[in-house]
Amino acid sequence: MQIKHSLSIIAVLLVIVFGVSSCDKEFHNVGIDLFENYGFEIQTETHPVYIYQDQLEKVQTNGLPLSMFGEYTHPVFGKTKSQITSQLLINTGPMFGNFTQEREEKGDPDNVSVIPENETVSEVYLEIPFFTNQNDSDLDGVIDSRDIDPEDNQSDTDGDGITDLAETQSGTNPLDVDSDGDGITDDDDDDSSSYDAGDNVYEIDSLYGNRNASFNLKVKELTYYLSQLDPDENFAALRPYFSNTDYASLGFTRETLFEGNFQLDFEEIPYYYEEDDPDTEEDETTMIEGRLTPRIRVPLDKLFFQKNLIDLEGEDALENLSNFQSIFKGIIIQADQFSDDLMMLLDINNAQIKVRYNYDVNNENGTTDDITDDFTETANGNFNLPLGGVTFNTIQTESGDPAIMESVLAGIQKKPSEKIYIQGGKYFANLSLFGQTATQQRDAILPIKSERRLVNQANLRLYVSDLYRTNSSLYLPERLYLYLSPSGNPLPDYAVDNTVGSGTNGDKYILSGLLQMDDSGLPSHYAFTITENINTLLNKATIEDGTLSMEDYDNFNLGLILGANISQIVPREGFLINDRGMIKYPTMGALNPFGVELFGNLAEIKAAELEVIYNATR
Repeated sequence: MQIKHSLSIIAVLLVIVFGVSSCDKEFHNVGIDLFENYGFEIQTETHPVYIYQDQLEKVQTNGLPLSMFGEYTHPVFGKTKSQITSQLLINTGPMFGNFTQEREEKGDPDNVSVIPENETVSEVYLEIPFFTNQNDSDLDGVIDSRDIDPEDNQSDTDGDGITDLAETQSGTNPLDVDSDGDGITDDDDDDSSSYDAGDNVYEIDSLYGNRNASFNLKVKELTYYLSQLDPDENFAALRPYFSNTDYASLGFTRETLFEGNFQLDFEEIPYYYEEDDPDTEEDETTMIEGRLTPRIRVPLDKLFFQKNLIDLEGEDALENLSNFQSIFKGIIIQADQFSDDLMMLLDINNAQIKVRYNYDVNNENGTTDDITDDFTETANGNFNLPLGGVTFNTIQTESGDPAIMESVLAGIQKKPSEKIYIQGGKYFANLSLFGQTATQQRDAILPIKSERRLVNQANLRLYVSDLYRTNSSLYLPERLYLYLSPSGNPLPDYAVDNTVGSGTNGDKYILSGLLQMDDSGLPSHYAFTITENINTLLNKATIEDGTLSMEDYDNFNLGLILGANISQIVPREGFLINDRGMIKYPTMGALNPFGVELFGNLAEIKAAELEVIYNATR
């Protein structure tokens, strides 16, 4: 009974200890104070971690929640270029105008309004939204990133003497002392009605490099049919498309739908009412009906869509999606001749081609029984072709540091290297906990298991190289991600960590993997808490007659990649260089042009460490 009672107390104390989400120092102090009263003391051991460099030849890039587009040069990893290839989607048997093509051609003696509509394309735009946010914690009408105090709705961001909330409510601009630009500040202006109070301010996410860079943009017609089913799997499974697939370089293009110099526009796009309501005094055609979030918006060839869409109304080519995609197989979006580095992560799942067309309608002139005063007028129609079906990225890299390949060749032979290189979709690392061999691993955990030590916390630290001490402006990824190798599945810590933070990569902050700074503000290491993973491998171990045996070694062997989005954990296919086969590679690492240089085991200073904190009886 006493033993059970003590174990219950220990369990409660552990809950208290794990509830402390602060730094290691605070954790140790709390743990020591608690456990010393019950005959326990906190001890710490540091165990070896071995890191081996590896490289992918290609990774699956279709079916991703975003697309990478642009060009970015890194002093170590070289130049990364990315283009987008996509099919288009269409509704079955679309009708343009008011009547089907068959009714237009046959006419209708009972309905004089059925006339040849002569649909003609007036404009076509490819639109790919940026990722944006309008987070406004204090609900004062100013997004947090622009708000002088995002927690106080009585703050005055533009300093004109009127609070942000009051300006939002009155229809002036809380980010401009003179909203309507008439030379009179808002606090003295009696009439600011000319200011468009409906205009929104956005924070544009996931653009890296020079946002004002210009570049040559090309949109081409794809002539290669993108099958969604895999012929290698007898068409019973979805077909993967990989980062090294480049149908443009293979010659599978025909018409150029756009080519020209381009620069990003970060303003929202208003659109107006198409018709004026005759029963009102206002001219509705001058009034804004709605607004589009900031996006890439590219004009496309009108004649192409006249021929390959509008003129096909009523024909078999538009009868179903399969027929349409066999005629219009898709598009390839490319960019080159950048004035400066610019890489974009784009909201491809909401991208579409918008076709606007004119068509003829019969106006009965208010006399339905008298056709002599009827006349023909022009109306407008809209038709959207979402990007979808098969959409994938082609990624090219060049001119990387030759030292990377030296590390890769060493890693393939399970040899340590001085540096470890991690880059999205290409370079990753394999980690071996507690030792390089199964024997070393058994020897390391035998005392922990045999003495029934209770592991309170396990901290893994991976140290960044000194490259960043001399290149303080060099971009460093905010997060790395560990997973179980070779399954590609997340660590047990991922499932138990329900912490929620702000931003794309704010969640799972106990598991972490986040970049840490030293006392001088320079990058130091990436920190992980992998307590559940360590306890899992200990629970799998059994001791019989003094001999330690393991059920399996999955939890000893981890993969390390960039963590572009901590929620994207589904494994996808990646193929190793030198024809070494396929591995499972988490989605979050597939698209990221950046990289980080870490210390390897051959470095003169510490590269990695596994700190295990446990309680032991005195």
